[in-house]
Amino acid sequence: MKWSKLNIKKAVVIVAFGTAKDEGFNKYLLPFLKDVKDKYGKEYDYFFSLTSEKMLNKLSLDIKGYKETLEELKNNNYKIVYVEALYLSRGKEYLKVLEATEEYKKYFEKIKVTKPLMEEREDLIDFYINKYKNILFICHGILGSKDNFEEKYINKAIEINKKLDKSYIALINNKEAYKYLLEDIKKDNIKEIAIVPILITKGYHFNIDIISDKDDSILSKLKSMNIKVEIIDKVLSQNKLFRNIVLDIFDNMIIE
Repeated sequence: MKWSKLNIKKAVVIVAFGTAKDEGFNKYLLPFLKDVKDKYGKEYDYFFSLTSEKMLNKLSLDIKGYKETLEELKNNNYKIVYVEALYLSRGKEYLKVLEATEEYKKYFEKIKVTKPLMEEREDLIDFYINKYKNILFICHGILGSKDNFEEKYINKAIEINKKLDKSYIALINNKEAYKYLLEDIKKDNIKEIAIVPILITKGYHFNIDIISDKDDSILSKLKSMNIKVEIIDKVLSQNKLFRNIVLDIFDNMIIE
């Protein structure tokens, strides 16, 4: 059935893994929705959804799961849906988005989803690489996977830019490897280093395991080696340059 362009209902859905606190959602995730609304205004209706049931259950905000959001759009006769997926790599949470989209695509004239951000652009972290001499990148990693796309992405970005003296990568999902990481840093006789989170949201593990004053945190271990540490205590979502790139990716999907 063909629809008159004047009558077609169009939606934008921002989808992310989630965060455990209302404050974190408003601080780290809501700005992406504001960016899209500020640009496209009344052309679309706007929705935010999460893929983590665990995170959804911890929030008091009125936010639905992604599949539930698609069901709502179907029931309210939306025909065009553009989805901005806030995932850095192709892990199980992004695959949930693809699976639900495949299940519901028959109900829409068009539904499109952005690829994982690290597959869309090579310059997501250039502003850090060009600013600091030595960097310890903090990434989530994909739980249970030995094939770490985030690590490969960072190494490729470093190779392209040729700016850093030394770089290291710590995966929040592989805490057992911190010991060997710190040994490498000590062996390289590093005098100063920047801790840079390549994360969209920031929570317990970054705050406690990485930058807290606890004796076993990475920060404390680095300080015990007399290394001067600069903490970049803002995640990617708090960087306007990064959010502009995300918006540009979304724009390109719409016009394709």
